[in-house]
Amino acid sequence: MRILCIGTIATLLFFAQKLTPVPLPVFILLFMPMSMFQLGSTTTDGIHFALIAFIMSALYKLYRDGYSYKLLTVLNVAIFVLITHRINFFPIALLPALLYFKEKNKQYLFGSGIVLFCTLFWIFYAMKIVPKKESDVGLLNVALHYISNPIATLKIFANTFQNANKVNFYHNSFAGQLGWLDYKVKQQFIEITYIFLTLILLLYLKIKYKIYDVLVVLCAIGIFVLTFFILLVQWTKFPCTTVIDGVQGRYLVPIAIMLTYPIYEEKKCALLNTVVAIGVGIYGFFSLYHTVLATLLRYYIK
Repeated sequence: MRILCIGTIATLLFFAQKLTPVPLPVFILLFMPMSMFQLGSTTTDGIHFALIAFIMSALYKLYRDGYSYKLLTVLNVAIFVLITHRINFFPIALLPALLYFKEKNKQYLFGSGIVLFCTLFWIFYAMKIVPKKESDVGLLNVALHYISNPIATLKIFANTFQNANKVNFYHNSFAGQLGWLDYKVKQQFIEITYIFLTLILLLYLKIKYKIYDVLVVLCAIGIFVLTFFILLVQWTKFPCTTVIDGVQGRYLVPIAIMLTYPIYEEKKCALLNTVVAIGVGIYGFFSLYHTVLATLLRYYIK
C-alpha cells in the first residue's frame, strides 16, 4: 500500500510538472518534515498534496494555452475526487468555470456545473446522515446555526486566531509536528523551514498579477476560511463560544501549495534557478534526515 501511495504521488507530480512547471516553493512545502511524513505514510494526505499541485498545473495550462477537451475532463475529475475527500476545497470547482470569461467557451461552465452539482449532492447527503457525537443534532443544522449568527461566529474565528496556543500549534504542525502530533523535529529546523520558504517566495514573488491570479488567491482564502468553519461544525463541541478545535497545520499545506501558483514567477536567469533548485534539494535531504531521526527517537530508540 505504501508503494502504491508513493507511486500515485510521483505520477501526479510528474504530470503536473509536464503541464506547468511546479513552482520551486511547492517543493519546499512537499519536502517539509510534516509533508515527508505524510508522503511516506499509507494515508491520503500525501496524495492530496500532489493532487492539488496537478490541479493547479492543469488550470494554468488551460489558462495559458487555451481549451483542451481531454485536459478539462481530467481536471474536472481530479477536482471532484479532491472535493469528495476534502470538502473544504469546494470553492476550487469554480476556477475552471472562470476560464469561460477568457475564452467564452461554454464547456468550462458545463464541466464546472456537473462537478458542482455532484459535489453539492455529496456534501448535503453527508451532512444530513452524519450526526454530531455529542448529540443527535445533524451537521446541517449545526452549520445553519453558525451561518444564521454571523457576529457570534466571527467572534469565534477571532478568538481562535488570537489564541497563542492555537497559533503556535498551527505553526509547528504545519511544518514539523509528526505522528499523532505527539512528537516533532527540532524546533530550530522548523524555524529554518519557514525562513527558507519565505526567502524563496520573496525571490520569486510575481510583480504583476492578472485577474485570474487574483481570483485564485481569493479562492485559496475562501478555502482557508471554509477549513476552519467545517471543523467548527464537524469537530468543535456544539454550541461553541470560544475557539475552533480540530484544525491541524497539515490541513493548510494543500492550501499553501495552491496559493503558491498565482504569486510565483520563474526567473529568466537559468543560473539562479539552478542554484535555488540545488538549495531546495539540499533542504529536502536535511528534512528527510530530521524526519527519520525524530521518528526513530520517538518509536524505536529509547
